[in-house]
Amino acid sequence: MKINGYHHVALFSQDMEKSLKLYLGLGGKIVHSFGTPERTINLVDLGGNAVLEIIPDGKGVPEVDPHLPHICLRTDDVDEAFATAIKFGATPKSEPTDHNLNGMEARNAFVFGPDNEQVEFFCVK
Repeated sequence: MKINGYHHVALFSQDMEKSLKLYLGLGGKIVHSFGTPERTINLVDLGGNAVLEIIPDGKGVPEVDPHLPHICLRTDDVDEAFATAIKFGATPKSEPTDHNLNGMEARNAFVFGPDNEQVEFFCVK
């Protein structure tokens, strides 16, 4: 198993249009979108291994997804990264799972770190 850097950093947006205006204006490109028409999540590549996952926060509606916000580490083996993190003190949040994110086949898992930070392990298949 190898960690290959960050895959993305997730942030909430109260106004997706304004967030996209800023990050696309800084030279970013939307490289993938998924979710529902009412709640579209955008991955914006800013270059140099800087990818933002911009998540609409529901404009005041309490967040129901317990995985957000988080840091996401790119790995070649989600299962081993998950097991290794637990071995070294992380608390499991969600087991390794396969997903189809609007055509992007991926595998991921979440853990809580020692300060309750949420860490995602992610691999595009």
